Amino acid sequence: MKNPVMAGRKGFGIAFKFTVTISALIILMSFSFGYFISKRQINSIMAEFQDRAETLITTLAYNCEFGVLSANEDILDKAVRAIEEQKGLEYVLIYDTDHNILAHGHSAGGGMDDNHEGIWGRHGLDTVNELVIFSTALTSKRSVIFTGKVSDSGISVYDISMPVKTVKTAEGPEALLGIPTAPQEAVEEVIGVARIGLSLTGVDELIKGTINSTLLITLALMLAGIVITIFLVRLILKPIRELALGTNKVAEGDVSYRVAITTGDEIGALASSFNNMTESLAKAKKLVDERTGELERTNTSLLKTNYELEKITKELKAAQAQLIQSSKMTAIGQLGAGVAHELNNPIGGILGYSQFMLTKIDKPEFSSEDFKTCRKYLEHIERESGRCKTIVENLLTFSRKSDIIEDIDIVKVIESTLTIIGHQMQLKNIKIEKDFGEGLANTSGVANKLQQVFTNMMLNAQHAMPDGGTLYLRARNLNGSDRAAKIAIEIEDTGMGISEENLERIFEPFFTTKQDWKGTGLGLAITYQIIESMKGKIDVKSAVGKGTKFTITLPAIS
Repeated sequence: MKNPVMAGRKGFGIAFKFTVTISALIILMSFSFGYFISKRQINSIMAEFQDRAETLITTLAYNCEFGVLSANEDILDKAVRAIEEQKGLEYVLIYDTDHNILAHGHSAGGGMDDNHEGIWGRHGLDTVNELVIFSTALTSKRSVIFTGKVSDSGISVYDISMPVKTVKTAEGPEALLGIPTAPQEAVEEVIGVARIGLSLTGVDELIKGTINSTLLITLALMLAGIVITIFLVRLILKPIRELALGTNKVAEGDVSYRVAITTGDEIGALASSFNNMTESLAKAKKLVDERTGELERTNTSLLKTNYELEKITKELKAAQAQLIQSSKMTAIGQLGAGVAHELNNPIGGILGYSQFMLTKIDKPEFSSEDFKTCRKYLEHIERESGRCKTIVENLLTFSRKSDIIEDIDIVKVIESTLTIIGHQMQLKNIKIEKDFGEGLANTSGVANKLQQVFTNMMLNAQHAMPDGGTLYLRARNLNGSDRAAKIAIEIEDTGMGISEENLERIFEPFFTTKQDWKGTGLGLAITYQIIESMKGKIDVKSAVGKGTKFTITLPAIS
């Protein structure tokens, strides 16, 4: 099963790194220790072997001194036989100073043999090496050591030679005659060479056994060290793994997880800090959950309120649309008399021309002059009928509900409005002055709503001038460019003006000062809303007794 703490992590863990590092150190130290111990044991074995060889050769040289001096074979043979009993002895040789073998022996036993070449061959000794060793030993003051292999058996030997010495004193003729003389100094004299060869097989086996034993002990110590290291690493890292597991639990949202504190060291202190942290997180989470619950309840309440507000907004929009339409109908009602009079004039003309033409047609004589007159009257009838049609169409366009956004020609909308209201202005003795700049840019919006704005404002101007006056209609591009950013429309009258206290409230719904005219107080409020929906603005300046000027600013389009 995959360890959740290690899940998703690349590379080696800290336990592996600790184990490998410490194990490598244990292996290095174990082999170094094993090498040091082996080296000391091997040196000890060799020193003991050399001491034994030195003792044997010294004993042999001492025991055969009298035998060499007297050339007594029995004494020499006894000395050789005594040495042959030693373990590992390969050969024993005793020479005189002329390199003659006085006695010899080997591990298989032996005796005296006068054939020197046969003796050397029997002991596996090389003649040339024999001479070198003999010459060196003869002139040396101590033992001479040589190691090599016996030629017959291939056994490695430790060859050691020592000169056989005797002590002599120089005596003059007086001593022979029995005359007392002063003591003479003793002189050592080399009278031969003693030589033995010891097998190194036992030593080699002992060294090999020592190396094997040391190697096994080293491996055992190394394995024990690695096992102990693994155990200690796991023991030490166990609380760290628990902490890592705890952090994963907390990351997953389980802030109730606690780490068991089993030690009083730094790791125990870390575990205690972790538990304190999770306890604080649990408290914070509880507080967050409580706040979240409150927020959810608040959000639910807000959603409900928002739904109700949307519902109210829809109702307000519907009521607003109805008010706008009602305002239109109110304006149409106010325009009724003027529109009726406007239509009455062309209809009266049409009726008169028709009656005159009928009179002409009923006469028996119908001259070419009569024909020309009738044609002229028909043209008048056509012109007046077109005028009636235009008035009716503009009136229908004004009263129709529409939300179609289109490019609007400002001058065209003003002229359409004047078609409906212009004749009524003339009846009220109001003169209309128009000033439209050249290359006037268009704007964007709903045309009949903008027409409603102009209608409301012209009717207000008419009401402000009950005794007649002048209505100024101006339109220009701001910044004086064909690609103006804005369009300014001014509607100015020379009427009664608006007082300062009323000027601040004229755009409020249902505010009106027209008691005599029974106004609804919605005209300018709706006007303000329509201009604002077209991303424009409306400003007003007024002076009591001098008149009022409304300035409408609308964004221009290319």
